[in-house]
Amino acid sequence: MDTRRCSLYDYFFIHVSSENLDPGDFKCHFTGKSPWTPSARQLSDPTLHMLDKINESTSNLTAGKLYTTGENKYIKHKCKPNLTSTQLQTIKHLRNNSNIIIKPADKGGAIVVMATESYKSEVYRRLHNLDYNRPLPAPSYPDTAIQLEQVLSNLLRTGYITSSQYGYLKPKVNKMTESYFYLLPKIHKPRESWHRPDMPAGRPIVSDCN
Repeated sequence: MDTRRCSLYDYFFIHVSSENLDPGDFKCHFTGKSPWTPSARQLSDPTLHMLDKINESTSNLTAGKLYTTGENKYIKHKCKPNLTSTQLQTIKHLRNNSNIIIKPADKGGAIVVMATESYKSEVYRRLHNLDYNRPLPAPSYPDTAIQLEQVLSNLLRTGYITSSQYGYLKPKVNKMTESYFYLLPKIHKPRESWHRPDMPAGRPIVSDCN
């Protein structure tokens, strides 16, 4: 539990929320997390004392262990690694090996190592299936973002959503990227159903974050 959460528990134990919204109210949904933290003068003395002790203990624990790299700060703990140097080098070698593709299996939690050419062959087989896919001359997400923003603007103007919800749901065009397509191998399928002897069918995944 961090100090901010302790402060919020203390503040709202004493003060009633000004919004008084039912958690099921639609206005509680689709909003970003608030960064607000109560000031020291808004907290009770027992909580302030506890926070001072937490900060003091943390300072003592991190003394001599805090490292700064650029704008990032790290706490370096003295602990024995659970991998040998040979194992770490092997992992690095596998990661940089362009002849293989490593993916989790579609089911069962196994890790599958596939030949890159076999994996690409299954990817193209999936993408060239015109019953499910259609080639586009250009990415569609910029136009989709414009349409979505128009819908959200209408909802805001008619009072169906709040300005906070609009700001949270509005597409961030400068942060949007093209979708990332990959396959999860279906090794649970019978081998006779595989299209290649060394490559099972793959479940297509389109990662469309942001």
